[in-house]
Amino acid sequence: MTSPSKTRDVFAQNLKNLRIEAELSQERLSKLAGLGRNVVGRIERDAPNVRLDTVAKLAAVLKVDECVLVSTRPFGNTKQEDRPPVGDRVAANLKSLRGRRRVSQEQLSEAASLARNAIYKLESLQFQATLNTLDAIAEALDAPAWMLLA
Repeated sequence: MTSPSKTRDVFAQNLKNLRIEAELSQERLSKLAGLGRNVVGRIERDAPNVRLDTVAKLAAVLKVDECVLVSTRPFGNTKQEDRPPVGDRVAANLKSLRGRRRVSQEQLSEAASLARNAIYKLESLQFQATLNTLDAIAEALDAPAWMLLA
């Protein structure tokens, strides 16, 4: 079994802290987010590789921005309304960061040890990223993972 990514560990701890602060049980948070009954417990316990749409669902219930869940940096805990979906923001931020660093999609895919067309698929919304993918891309871009969600 591979060890959890730094982002996965941070996500699991932040999720637990915010859930306790909101006075929600693991089961209740799972239910409110439309997830399986034991999903939150598994995330907090094992820090599994979670898809970004799951991160977004949990953030919505906790009324926080997704960045709050994946960052050690302090953010305001209020959910910003009228924001594009998380996949759209990741795609836009990825294009922007890649452009500033003058890195092609293929170069970034290779640097992040992803499939050759992975960055293309992320930027064209054909692929739902996970926390591991986010971590690999952020590391290759020398940027914090939360920056891709902002």
